Amino acid sequence: MRMGVWMSFWPKLVLAMLVSATATWGTARAQKTPDDPLPTYMSTALFPSTFVEGYIASALRPLRDADLQGDGLDSADVEIAGKRAWALARSRVASEFVLLDLNGDGSVTADERARAALVRRRGFSQLQDRIFTGWDSDHDGVVTLSEALSSARPYERDAQVADLMRFDADGDGKVQASELEAAARRAFAKFDLNNDGLIDHEESQKVRQQARRIVETVAEDRRAACELPPPGKDDLIVAFGVYEGNAIPTVTVAGQDKETTTAKLEIEPGDRPLYVVVSSYDAMIWQVAGATSRMSRLVLISSQSTSDGRSAAGATGLPGDKVTIAGPGECRGYFDRSDSPVGVMVRNAMTAALGRAPDVMAGAYSVISASVPSLAWAKAKTPRDQKDTPAGYDPQTWLDASRYTPGGVVEIDPAAVVSASPAASYEVLPGQMGLARLVSSGELVRENNWFKVVKPIPRFPAGLGGAMAVSFVIAKGVPAPAGSPGHSCVTYEDPAGPPPVGAQCRPPRGGIAVQGK
Repeated sequence: MRMGVWMSFWPKLVLAMLVSATATWGTARAQKTPDDPLPTYMSTALFPSTFVEGYIASALRPLRDADLQGDGLDSADVEIAGKRAWALARSRVASEFVLLDLNGDGSVTADERARAALVRRRGFSQLQDRIFTGWDSDHDGVVTLSEALSSARPYERDAQVADLMRFDADGDGKVQASELEAAARRAFAKFDLNNDGLIDHEESQKVRQQARRIVETVAEDRRAACELPPPGKDDLIVAFGVYEGNAIPTVTVAGQDKETTTAKLEIEPGDRPLYVVVSSYDAMIWQVAGATSRMSRLVLISSQSTSDGRSAAGATGLPGDKVTIAGPGECRGYFDRSDSPVGVMVRNAMTAALGRAPDVMAGAYSVISASVPSLAWAKAKTPRDQKDTPAGYDPQTWLDASRYTPGGVVEIDPAAVVSASPAASYEVLPGQMGLARLVSSGELVRENNWFKVVKPIPRFPAGLGGAMAVSFVIAKGVPAPAGSPGHSCVTYEDPAGPPPVGAQCRPPRGGIAVQGK
């Protein structure tokens, strides 16, 4: 690699790697404060001839790219960044698939594979293995586009925006550029020994030495942070990871302003006791059913946290003494594929904590159900017809919401949930399912993608970030709802009301007509 290319690539690569390490450092070193000396994970983004201005610009770029409203990186920005990372991954797979689908029928056969091999001989055997072992999920010798897309995985660098939240020095839920810049300046100053604003060759050697110590320290922290109850000697250890559930529960384990999802965990019949670890990115409630007498232990891990730092996760169908809610740092890191870098890290951490490796391990991006111990899983079918709308929901808004939560809404009794913090019924359902219910009940009036709040509602639905963002008009005389609108636009019918919330936020011309007014 040419030096110029390497110098432009190196800071992005290493900063991404070491920001990823923040998750471990931040939990294992939770007692640190923003005034403490900066942990050295950022220091290895430095290389010879790095000027402080270039280093700071490189450090800020991921935040600038992800902060859609320009008001600081928050959970809504992180959510859309994660979804965009997956969209980019699918686009890469789709592009590769189209090159092999020679007749354009939406599938790749063995014959097409062979003909493509004649054109792409160099390195094609590796691609061939990847397609027909990784993509052909039903092993019928034909790869469909759906099968190919289901194998898509984001690059690690595209999936690390969430770790920037570790730089929220004042704890207000947003990372400002000034907070990240302050951290970057401390990192640079740590190695700019002569304070000339430039990392010279001698200083860069110290950086390299420190980088090796950081990697070793992070590995030690990960092992120490993963403390789980020991399994029984006869237990079958099962690990399953997902990004989210396909359905929305009527209760939350993460608070009213965060989205909780849900999925079923079906325990298959058998004699051997099960030690099951389930990990998710979303706050999740797992509905455990089936042969639950086999369960010796269920460990719940989520990338989302409760106020005391424990995983925002819960379960129904099991007594509390069989459920463990992971605390800060305990094998954190959701995975949707066991052979991904995070999946390997979690496997290694679990092996160190439990004394042996998981017997069965798998992952998926989004599920409505999973069977244990086989780890066969299923996704919910997306409804296509408004006639399927359940009672109490606006048909069009419900159909829109079903694109994101095809499993719909699941009624759950808060008292039946085992979780770190008491589960509570949602005051307003999250996401667009919440909008569908509010339109049906008359609190909102919909016109295209605009929603007029015509009656008081307790709060905005949680999780209206990214593609789920909409636009609100608060009717004159109606108080503004509590909570966060995410990336949604909020304007006020009353000219004397507060200024609009959201970039380029303008109400529709002529307003929104309200029946009977």
